[in-house]
Amino acid sequence: MLKLSSLAITLLCTTLLHWGWQWYAPGTSYHWAIAVTALYGLSSLAIQHTRMVMSEPLFALLALLSVRSSLRLPDTRLRVGDLQAPLRLVSVSEGDLLQVFRIAHG
Repeated sequence: MLKLSSLAITLLCTTLLHWGWQWYAPGTSYHWAIAVTALYGLSSLAIQHTRMVMSEPLFALLALLSVRSSLRLPDTRLRVGDLQAPLRLVSVSEGDLLQVFRIAHG
């Protein structure tokens, strides 16, 4: 019974990889989805994991799902315009820099 769960999870990973290919590699062709799914589903390592009670199929499923969920997070990268306003608030004069240099070097 436990071996069937490994087989079911491996089949679920293969299905998720195939049908969710546009999530993982947007802009690539459908032929890549077929090739990568075949490489994963027909690899000797994946087939061996389906015949044993191991955690690797479950780990692969959780890894695929975590990558999918992280891709749905909002884009929070900084843009050039985001840094201009805080930099305007900081104004350091040349005299201030010389004073800091003198204090630091005695």
